[in-house]
Amino acid sequence: MVLLRDSPTGLETWLGYRPGSSPLGVLAFPGGSLEASDDDAVGWLGPSPQHWAEQMGTDDVGLARRHVVGAIRELFEEAGVLLAGPDMSTTVENTSTQDWMRARVAVADQEKTFTELLAKRGLSLRTDLLKPLVNWRSPDFAHRRFDTRYFAATVPMNQQPSLLESKGVWGRWVCATKAIAARSTTALGDEVGQENTVGLTLGQLLVPGSEIMLEKMAAANGCIAYLSYKRKPHVYQARLVEEEGTLMLEVEAAKTVAGDPSANASPRTENGNPLLLRERPPPGSNALSLIAGFWAALSHINTQKGPKGGIRKRASKRRSGPTPSGFPSRACEVRGTVGRSTRRMSALGPKS
Repeated sequence: MVLLRDSPTGLETWLGYRPGSSPLGVLAFPGGSLEASDDDAVGWLGPSPQHWAEQMGTDDVGLARRHVVGAIRELFEEAGVLLAGPDMSTTVENTSTQDWMRARVAVADQEKTFTELLAKRGLSLRTDLLKPLVNWRSPDFAHRRFDTRYFAATVPMNQQPSLLESKGVWGRWVCATKAIAARSTTALGDEVGQENTVGLTLGQLLVPGSEIMLEKMAAANGCIAYLSYKRKPHVYQARLVEEEGTLMLEVEAAKTVAGDPSANASPRTENGNPLLLRERPPPGSNALSLIAGFWAALSHINTQKGPKGGIRKRASKRRSGPTPSGFPSRACEVRGTVGRSTRRMSALGPKS
């Protein structure tokens, strides 16, 4: 869930620290996994599940409904923001009290289901306050696969995000423009102050999808403009291809539509070439084992401006040990573009 608000310095979003090996990144938007209770009956205000299925580009209405319920539930659990109300003209207020905190903890600990909580308080989901963004999927060869759908929303009146009691470590509003401007520094990771954040840059703290969304937020002219863009349903999923004797990971990028902030942003190209990530396999390494390690390294890419207005990314050196996705990180090099029709990322070096 991408939570948004306007500020004098530009669009801001809520980021939080995620302990463990979360596939969402070390720093991430509020989110989590779907639960069986997300299928339970619940009061529903706003666009129908059928409408959501169309917006999300799926024929599975049940799945679309589950994602909407799960997104609103996770936002409530992790940030204390509740997109619900008794009717279409009202949202619940003052969700920062101890009573609401106890309710959040009960839902997070699965002592009570989210739908039970809403029913007891006479509340229905305000699905009209939600906006679908994009769908990222793990490559088919990944050991652990994830199908992550991103949504966006603004904070309802008289609500403020907060950390979950006894579980939250760090979270705050982050200005997208400032975060992108300082992406090559370790300021944000140092501020979080955890062992796996200190000394890391933005690209090492966020998964690629989150960093790309931050870039678009930085280019947007406020919340209303960002949420009003007409986005076509699109799935980002890398696939393995071979090009001139080199195995590549190729990701098809969404086509730019009118009003998309990326259409006005500086093109991320280098001499007109598509995005290339080249992993340099160490001598004597097993080529097949590098694929998984390479995909993990995508979450730890540091971005710098390249020649002729392009962008060059290189994975920074980091402490030894597993990455947040469970694989050892490896050196990789990125040159490229986000605005082109495809992104190609070399998974391995030249074939022997």
